[in-house]
Amino acid sequence: MGGFGPFCGQFGHFFVYAPADKKETRDYGVSRYGMEVQRLCSVLDQHLAKNEYLAGDEYSIADMVVFPWFNQLQNGYNQPSGLKAADFLSIEKYTHATAWAAKLKARPQVQRGLQVCHFNGQGKPWLVAKE
Repeated sequence: MGGFGPFCGQFGHFFVYAPADKKETRDYGVSRYGMEVQRLCSVLDQHLAKNEYLAGDEYSIADMVVFPWFNQLQNGYNQPSGLKAADFLSIEKYTHATAWAAKLKARPQVQRGLQVCHFNGQGKPWLVAKE
């Protein structure tokens, strides 16, 4: 699963941030990295069909590393047109990975991490000057 982050990041760049006037390049990147992300999601899903967590029966650093990228595929990388990565990649078909992500998202520590690292057009809470 070592390629999960880099390939999700490349997919996200081409899907959302690549210049709109570079259609051929953008389409190539979305296709190339989108196919690899789908392959990696399939590997993740197959592994989680037999295991509770990525390293077996216990939550580990492996889950911490892959979860943010899978979560971004589920909830982020939304084009200004409204097209969402989750729909484009059919993320819901990875049922074991989706259940794993929901289980991790229910952890208070993960909820805090998502809150602290959420981009919603506002600054980070720890950077806001206190009066």
